[in-house]
Amino acid sequence: MGNLLSAGAELRSVIYKPESLANQLKRKRILLPYDKHGNKFPDIEEELVPECYYDEIEDKFKWTSERRVPFKDAIASREAQLSESREYIEHIEQTNIDLKNRLRDLERAKKLLDSQAEVSQTELSKAMERSIQFESKIGDMQMQVVQLTETKAINERLISGLEVVNNDLLKKTEEMGLKTDFRKALDLVQYLIAWSKNQLGKTYVQQQTVTPQEPEKKVQPGEKLN
Repeated sequence: MGNLLSAGAELRSVIYKPESLANQLKRKRILLPYDKHGNKFPDIEEELVPECYYDEIEDKFKWTSERRVPFKDAIASREAQLSESREYIEHIEQTNIDLKNRLRDLERAKKLLDSQAEVSQTELSKAMERSIQFESKIGDMQMQVVQLTETKAINERLISGLEVVNNDLLKKTEEMGLKTDFRKALDLVQYLIAWSKNQLGKTYVQQQTVTPQEPEKKVQPGEKLN
């Protein structure tokens, strides 16, 4: 009709989304960058906006003061940053879960080790107590050994005396000519000497009491031996 519908310095200012013009013609329409009141309605996706970037020093996002990028590119960049941040947060959360699980396992291991250490300490105390008792018993046994040694020495002196008596009896027997009667006494004395040597030849750790089977019989002078 000769009326000016659209004007601009570039095609994008004349036609709304010129990259879709082929589809617009198929639909028998051409979209203009204006609203129903004739006000300019630019393509928001192609509008130039400050670029958003992450400042690692200040640890926050900022906008550029001079640099401009299409709005859709700014949105895509921001989505990429958000996706990267989500992946990083996901990794941090998983690491946190792993650390908590590890901490729980370590706490369980610590409780088990504490319990084992307590049991070991108790066993060590018992072992030390048994060792002290054992050392005390060893001391008592050593004292008994000393006493037995002294007793053995005394008995050895007694045996030596009995051997002297035995020799005297032999001489008396030969002198008196009464070998038959004195032989029994001599055999008895020799038996007593052999029995004493056999008993004193053994070392006892524990003190024992020997009870003779028969009471000691005293021989009266002039009495015959059966």
